[in-house]
Formats: sequence, C-alpha cells, structure tokens
Amino acid sequence: MDLFPETRGLPAREGPLQKRTHFIAALQDEIRLFQDRLSLRPLVRYQLVHSDFGADPTFGVLLLRLNTAREAQEDSVSPSLGVKYKLASWLDLKGNIGRFTRVPTLFELFGDRGTTLGNPELRSERSTNGDIGFVFEQSELGLLDRVYFEYAYFASKADDLIVFVQNSQNTARAENIGSAKMSGHEGSWSATAWQHLRLFGNYTYQATEDTSITFSRGTKLPERPQHELHQGLELFAPQGKFVYELDYIAQNFLDRANAFVVDSRLLHNLSLTVLPLGKHLKLTFEVKNITDNRIADFRGFPLPGRSFFGTVEGKF
Repeated sequence: MDLFPETRGLPAREGPLQKRTHFIAALQDEIRLFQDRLSLRPLVRYQLVHSDFGADPTFGVLLLRLNTAREAQEDSVSPSLGVKYKLASWLDLKGNIGRFTRVPTLFELFGDRGTTLGNPELRSERSTNGDIGFVFEQSELGLLDRVYFEYAYFASKADDLIVFVQNSQNTARAENIGSAKMSGHEGSWSATAWQHLRLFGNYTYQATEDTSITFSRGTKLPERPQHELHQGLELFAPQGKFVYELDYIAQNFLDRANAFVVDSRLLHNLSLTVLPLGKHLKLTFEVKNITDNRIADFRGFPLPGRSFFGTVEGKF
C-alpha cells in the first residue's frame, strides 16, 4: 500500500470517506419582569449526530487504524438558563448555568498528516457549566469619555473531557479524561479618554484538576495555563492609529502526569495604521514579538521571533 505518495511528488492518497450529519434544533424564550429590569432566557437545545466512518487507515497503519467501519448515532438534550438583572443604569448583574454535550470533532477523531494524531475511540464530552458576574459601563466619568468593566466567576465539572495530550516529542493526541473540574475568574476592561486614547484588555485565571480515578488524579489539566493576560494601549485619530499590545500566558503542562512543561510566554507587539485617503486607502505596519523572545505555543512548538508585516488595503 502506498501510504505517502506525496513524498515522491505524486498526488496525495485520499483516505475513505468520513461522513457526519449534524442536526441541531433549539427553543429559546425571553421573560422580562419588574419593568424589564429582570430578564430570564431559558434555552433547550437538541442535537442529533450521525457518523459514518470508513475502515482504511488515514494516517499510516502504525499510527492510526480503524479496524472496522463504524456507523453510530448519538443524540442529546442540553438545557440552560441565562439571568440578567439591571441593578442601575450603569450596572448589570448576570449569570448562566447549563448542561452541555460536545461530540468529538473530525480533527480530534482523525488528526492531520502532521503533528496531531487522531483518536477514533473518543467519547462525547459532557459538562455542567455556570458563571456569575457583573457588567459596569459609564460614560463621561471625570476625564474618561467611557469606561467599561466586566467580571465573571466560572465553574465547570466535566465527564469524558476531551484534551490534547503530548504522546511523543513532536505529536499530540486527543484523549478523554474521565472527570475534571475547572473554576476561575475572568475580567475585561476598556477606557477611553480625551477622544484619542483607549486602554483595553482582558485577564483569565483558571484552576483545573483531573478528578478521574486514574494515575493522574489531582494533577492539572494539560494545555490549560493558569494565567492569561492581554493588555493594549491605543492612540487613535481620524488619520489612523498606533497600538501597543502585551500578551502573557503562564506555563502549562503537556501531559496528564504534569511531567512536561511549556514555560510562560510574554510578547510585545506594535502596529501603526495610516489612512492617507480616508476609508479608501489603509496602510498598516506591524512588529510582532519586539523583544525577539524565544518562546513556544501551548503545545510546546517554537513560535517566530521578531517579525515584521505590512499590508495595503484599498476600497473604491
């Protein structure tokens, strides 16, 4: 069998047809009470997934084989509820809770021809998710033209959680984790001053734990950094804008045993956009990773050092 003809300059061999039919139906309502200060949004979502997968290998007989053709059908009902209460003209309280089902994607099942291996034995992920928080928004507050801040506490308990786990130096494979729990805090903000200056950003803190009855019980989940921060500063005018952005991602683990670690990443980026002919012509120049840090992504693969980009966009 000629598994990789493209290595000899020939057309790539196509595997068997992998077919999936996905049907989704949802019913949602919105109930307003107390002179529209309280909003309730119940939702029921039904999904039916029919999969028809062939039997031939799609990534080499030693790496992935479906021993027999498989045809399966799965359905699920996911109820959820969203609540929002306007406490003041500038402050909203909100929360959501629901039960959800996620079937494995074709990419998770079959991978690609590179660094991601498929796992045709994956089971659907089921979780109960909830969050509660508030939104603050105010215009003309002192020197500020507008200020916006949103915060939420979130928690999730999942069964058969699907995660990518490193199984060799250069490849990762999707696996089910019997049970897991996640919780944390999310915040996003934006403030505009003097009609020319904007500060914006978001931050996420998450604590994760593998709660399955296996060797990895009590460890942190792979590819889930504890801290993520994005912060930007923008100077704008009708003629264009200048933007500085900072991205920080804390270290994360690559495997369920937490033996392999990707170090934290810190990036500084700049961009300049000029509109010499108004909306008809836009010139953009960007510098990514200004400090030329040697960093890797959340799977441990190296990312580019200092990079320069330029774009020209015209509209008529």
